[in-house]
Amino acid sequence: MAIYSCPRCGTNFPTVISRQKYLIVAEEQLRSVQKELADTKRHNEELDARARDLVNEQAELQKKIERIIKEGETGKLEAKLAELQSYVEHLRKEKAELEQKIKAS
Repeated sequence: MAIYSCPRCGTNFPTVISRQKYLIVAEEQLRSVQKELADTKRHNEELDARARDLVNEQAELQKKIERIIKEGETGKLEAKLAELQSYVEHLRKEKAELEQKIKAS
């Protein structure tokens, strides 16, 4: 609402500038709604904090999984290395035996 002044006659009268609907509620009900809003905001902040914690935990778990996978691959490679070393040792013994047979002949 505002006061409009007519430029022709100079009369002032009330006029509607914009229309908005206002709801009149009891003070008790308003406080209740405000309290619910505050509780909802606090709960939302707690959920945001939990979500951040879960994201951090997920990142840590991902790193652990990658480390475990690397350790598993390392174990496999170490086992293969031991197998190849024993095979090389076997081949060296065989070579030595063949060289002795050649020298003996």
